[in-house]
Amino acid sequence: MIRYPNALDEIETAVSAEAKGWLKKAQTRTSLFAKLGRYTNEIEATTGKKKKLSDFWGDVKPLYMRRQYNKCVYCETRLEGGAAGNIQWDLEHFRPKSAVSRWPSAKSTLLYDFDMGDSATVGYYLLAYHLHNYAAACKTCNSPYKSDHFPIGGERIFGLAHPDDYVGERALLVYPLGNGDDDPEDLITFTGERAEPKYTKEQDLHKWRRGRVMIDFFDLNRDGLQAQRAAWLLAVWSNRLLADKGEPFALKSLERLRSPRIPYSNCTKCFLDMCSANRPDAEKLIPILEEIVRISEDG
Repeated sequence: MIRYPNALDEIETAVSAEAKGWLKKAQTRTSLFAKLGRYTNEIEATTGKKKKLSDFWGDVKPLYMRRQYNKCVYCETRLEGGAAGNIQWDLEHFRPKSAVSRWPSAKSTLLYDFDMGDSATVGYYLLAYHLHNYAAACKTCNSPYKSDHFPIGGERIFGLAHPDDYVGERALLVYPLGNGDDDPEDLITFTGERAEPKYTKEQDLHKWRRGRVMIDFFDLNRDGLQAQRAAWLLAVWSNRLLADKGEPFALKSLERLRSPRIPYSNCTKCFLDMCSANRPDAEKLIPILEEIVRISEDG
C-alpha cells in the first residue's frame, strides 16, 4: 500500500466535469438515508410495492482507477484500465454502507489480544455516496477480504456526514487517498516479497497493531500475491545488476522503479533500499524469490 496525495482533489474536480449530475444525485440519496436512519436500495412506492433504487457509485469508478494508476488501493496489483478494466475492479466503500460484521470472525484462526470493535446492523449510511469514502480495489481484496468489515481501536460512531468526523473511532485500516495524516508506508514495510509491520510493539504499539491488522486483514502475504511480487522483484534485481554496469537503459529504468505508478511500489522501494544499504542481504533473498516463483509455476 502507498498513499496517493492530491487524488481526492483531482477526483472531485473530475466528477464535476465527467460525471455531471452525480453530486446532486448523491446529495438527494444521502438526504433519503438521513431521513430513514439507514442505507437502503429500495423504497415503498405509492402503490405500496417496493421500488428498487439503482446504485450509481460505479459511475465514478474510472476516476479512482486512474488516480490510483490502475492499481488496487490495497495490494497494489496492476489491473487493466479503461472499459475492459472496469470489469476487474470494484469501487469499494472504505467504511461499509450498511451492516458491519465483526472482524476477525468467530471462525477465523487469527488471534489478537486487543479488541477491534463490535458488529452493527446499521453501517455508515451517510457515507454511502461520499467521495472520500471510496477507493478502487481488486475484487479479491474487496471480496471476500474487505467485505463489510471495518476494525477499529475505539468506539464505533454512526450518523455523521463526513469521514473526517469519525477520527475518534481510531480506525485500524488506512484510507490511502488524499493528503491525510496516515501513510501506509509508515505502517507496512517489506523484506523481499513479504509484507511486515514497520514497527515493533515496543517501538510504537498502535502503529504495530495497524500494520499487523492491515497485513492480516487483506492477507497481503497470500501465496499468489507473494509469487507475483517475487517475480517482479527478480526483474527489478536484473535491472539493478545492469544499472551497476552502467547500462543507460537500466539506469533510466531504475529511476522509474521508484515511481508510485509501478505495481508493488512499496515493496519495490524497500527492496531497492536494501540493495543500496545492505547488498549481501539483498543477494541472499534472490534464491528465495526464485524458489517462490518456481513453486508457483509448478502449481
